Amino acid sequence: MKQRTILVLAALVLVGASLFIAWQLAAPTRVSDANTETFARANQLYRNGNYPAAAKMYEQLVTGGVENADLFYNLGVTYAAMGNAGRSEEMFAVARAFAPRDPQVAQTGNMGLPLTQNETALLVLAGVGVITVLFVLLRSRMLSKNTATV
Repeated sequence: MKQRTILVLAALVLVGASLFIAWQLAAPTRVSDANTETFARANQLYRNGNYPAAAKMYEQLVTGGVENADLFYNLGVTYAAMGNAGRSEEMFAVARAFAPRDPQVAQTGNMGLPLTQNETALLVLAGVGVITVLFVLLRSRMLSKNTATV
């Protein structure tokens, strides 16, 4: 009984740790104030119809390592306004990968609502944890049945 309790607690700790790690992976990354200002300036350039300059500023953010669904969505819209449908769809695809459930981003494609990598990892880890807990709980029953028939 004591060993079973320890195994159940260990499995629960494993599941909890896995869920916490997946939650941390899903947390949005912080964007610096300078990047926020650049993004706002690029948005203003877009609103003023200066699409090439807006695209250049959005691309600077991408080159700088900013990974954000709004950034890629705006870049896709900007490329579409410039008549570059191929690049536009590429940017929309990246935006959908970051935020597949965002209604504005989701409307850019005919895909359903796919899971993000973090959501997939979370489901796999949760499934492994549930199977582990079930195995631990049912293991003692299986062992007691096997020893009773001997």
